[in-house]
Amino acid sequence: MLSAPLGRRFRRTSHRRQLRPSDWGLGVTVCIGAICDFSRVIVTASDRYLSWGLHSGSQPALKAARLSPLWLTMIAGDDITLGAEDVIRNTRQTLAAYDDGVFGVSEVQAAALASWRDVKNRIAETNVLSPFNLTINEFVQIGRDKFGDPKFTELVQRIEVESLLKCQMLICGFDQNLIPSLLVCDDDHPCSDYTRADFMAIGSGHTAAISSLAFHNYTRERTVAEAVYQVCAAKFMAERSGAAGVGRDTLVLCLDETGRKKWIFKGHIEMIRALWEREGQPRIPPTNQIVDTIEPILKHQKWIREAGPLPPRATKRSPRHAKRGRKRQPPSRA
Repeated sequence: MLSAPLGRRFRRTSHRRQLRPSDWGLGVTVCIGAICDFSRVIVTASDRYLSWGLHSGSQPALKAARLSPLWLTMIAGDDITLGAEDVIRNTRQTLAAYDDGVFGVSEVQAAALASWRDVKNRIAETNVLSPFNLTINEFVQIGRDKFGDPKFTELVQRIEVESLLKCQMLICGFDQNLIPSLLVCDDDHPCSDYTRADFMAIGSGHTAAISSLAFHNYTRERTVAEAVYQVCAAKFMAERSGAAGVGRDTLVLCLDETGRKKWIFKGHIEMIRALWEREGQPRIPPTNQIVDTIEPILKHQKWIREAGPLPPRATKRSPRHAKRGRKRQPPSRA
């Protein structure tokens, strides 16, 4: 029996797409955020392994992006070129439109949700609807009459698949009442609030990270030093869990309620890793060992305030703290 001609056997498809890092098994990584110091500070940690286009690298990738003086976001995803940066840019522009710079968590959620939706719609219009010169709104209004049920259903399915951003965003910050918040945005959940949990993680290593923090009963009453150790320990556990793509390099960023930031880089992270490998895995070392190791690091790394004025701040905390039954405590000396 004669086989088909060579050209017909290997016919090129018209919908061939560019290969991405996820095609080689490079999945999302890990980002962690935790509230500490009785709601005065948020400690974040991430690996520095970020996938973009056809390349993946560890050293140059700083995952934390500023949304406003009091808010930042971190990214975990297969490929940041799919639209994550556009969501961050649009969210930042929306929040910058507030004249007095004062906004609450609901405004941040609305800005992130609208930006996520707009970017997905733009991707759908570019990748699926551009041959028909239609916008998403026009497709919804006249698409079924124009294409008929079978073609309309096919295009809807293509839009659902090709408009996915395939990433997650962990948004951390303080509102106008000095209340910290932890928000997560992804394709399945528009913008969920995890503030009540006191910590959250995203990425392929999130299960190990959350399990580590939950196992040690992490709460926002932890000092900054204790929080830095436990967040780093959660990151180290994510590395050991075998989750795809979690890199060894670790970057810690602390954000306080006044908008100041404190970075902890590789050299100091290795000191914390040595303590974890010697006394942890998964135990928590005695508090004095944590303090002796991390307090000098926190004192060495100074708080940094970005240029520009901060928005007006409220002088009283929200009654939400009273409902939790947690009294205000003196700030840590870190």
